[in-house]
Amino acid sequence: MFSHTGTHMDPPTHLFPYRTTMDQFPPDQFIGKAVVIDCCDLKDGQPITMRQIRQVGADADKADSLLFHLGWDQRWG
Repeated sequence: MFSHTGTHMDPPTHLFPYRTTMDQFPPDQFIGKAVVIDCCDLKDGQPITMRQIRQVGADADKADSLLFHLGWDQRWG
């Protein structure tokens, strides 16, 4: 297994050198209400846009986090 197996988070330093690493975030920042947004209809390389977020309506505004389901679990193996 490698780091991109399953659900994971990338810290800002993943893209921007010398930015925040995961150990610098307080654990309670990752606890809260989340909504899962189905993005399985996207083709490889297509971006997630507001269209997908609008699918869940007001639930997105009430959530602390948005989780994007991309269907990559079906590609395993």
